[in-house]
Amino acid sequence: MSARGKFAWLVTFASIDGRLDDKEVAMLVSYARNNGLSQADIEEVRTNTRAYLNLIPTELGEKREFFKDLWQMVSADGALDGKEMKLLGQLGSVLGFSM
Repeated sequence: MSARGKFAWLVTFASIDGRLDDKEVAMLVSYARNNGLSQADIEEVRTNTRAYLNLIPTELGEKREFFKDLWQMVSADGALDGKEMKLLGQLGSVLGFSM
């Protein structure tokens, strides 16, 4: 999965509850920095987020890491709401995980 694709998912999960808190922003900045995303890359993803959301990992190890990173993003603010849990559940199913 590309760094842009994962960043798009992280942004989506970070903002699903309608707000971005400082911890979520810090995680996004850290991910972008650690994965070599430029300001232009970030703007591209921000402008065309939906185009990247059809990208999901295919290898089991990548799927686990991807899901773990999304879980960390939604739990960063210390509160999980229904929207976040629903989206995590749906994505978990798409990735082939069962509850």
